[in-house]
Amino acid sequence: IIRLEFNQSHLEYYTELDAIELVGTLIKDHEGTDLDEAYAVHMMKNMQLNEQCDFDDIIHSEFPAGGNNGFFDVLPGEVIQLILTYLDILSLGNVALTCRLFYKHCYDPLQYVELDLQSYWTQVRHYYLDILSLGNVALTCRLFYKHCYDPLQYVELDLQPYWTQYFCFRFVKSCGSELITLRLACCQFLNEACIKSIADYCPLLQELNLQSCTYLSNDALRHIRRLTHLHTLNLYRSSIGDPTLINILSNLPDLEHLNLGSCVNLTSLDNVVTELCGNWKKLRSLDLWRAKTISHIGLRALANNCPRLAELDLGWCSEINSNTQCFIHLVQNCTELRKLFLTANR
Repeated sequence: IIRLEFNQSHLEYYTELDAIELVGTLIKDHEGTDLDEAYAVHMMKNMQLNEQCDFDDIIHSEFPAGGNNGFFDVLPGEVIQLILTYLDILSLGNVALTCRLFYKHCYDPLQYVELDLQSYWTQVRHYYLDILSLGNVALTCRLFYKHCYDPLQYVELDLQPYWTQYFCFRFVKSCGSELITLRLACCQFLNEACIKSIADYCPLLQELNLQSCTYLSNDALRHIRRLTHLHTLNLYRSSIGDPTLINILSNLPDLEHLNLGSCVNLTSLDNVVTELCGNWKKLRSLDLWRAKTISHIGLRALANNCPRLAELDLGWCSEINSNTQCFIHLVQNCTELRKLFLTANR
């Protein structure tokens, strides 16, 4: 491993490099060489080569013949891969049809470490996900799966049980072992069987988004406690209650980001925060938007037990009275705080 450091303190602008060329010796057990001399010899050879032949001759002399893909045959594979990362999944499919070289790169597993189907929510059907679950699209890699359920399908009640069964026993079971991020915001087909399947088959899950999944009961949400590797949990506008929340969060020691905004069934956030703050040493962001049951008592408990807190949303938390000096206490204790939202604090 070679590490290069540049001192930019005397520059008017940052250093911008297109490439780094390494020059040295191939002689084993060599005591060392004069790099200036080696580089001078290297440059002389390049100058002589440029004088003897044109650019096309250099290309064909340094790279093996084969392929009719122009300069794409010259580019390193990782550069082509980087270019293709800017395409969405539909464009990747079209590019794959153009030539064998692009076909190989478009179907490379590295292209499917992340997969976002959210923008195609009106078109996604269960058989598309079935193709993914077969493993033909590199699901041996960690998959970032984001899917919004089609609300037009949800009104057809006979489709909801099938989606639930499919999600539980096909997609999650076949793909969950390597899943690290699962975003299922507004997926109204979810039920207890789905959440249990996630807990059963996604042991490495680090991020779970169940925002606005209002139909999930507390019995269903309780299964989240088994996802002990979670560092991000979004329960915004869910029906979670105090006992279930305490049960879940007491088993998530690595939690860094938590969203409890607009959870109307939380009857005493002061008690919840006071009981759990000892487990929140790693907490970096907390969203309590419209949490009407937290007061200066809960806020002081946060300030005393969450030293790494960097972002806190207390918008529309009407029970917090600034006259208690709780905000001053918060910013004095949470020295890493960068964002503090106090919307509608009168």
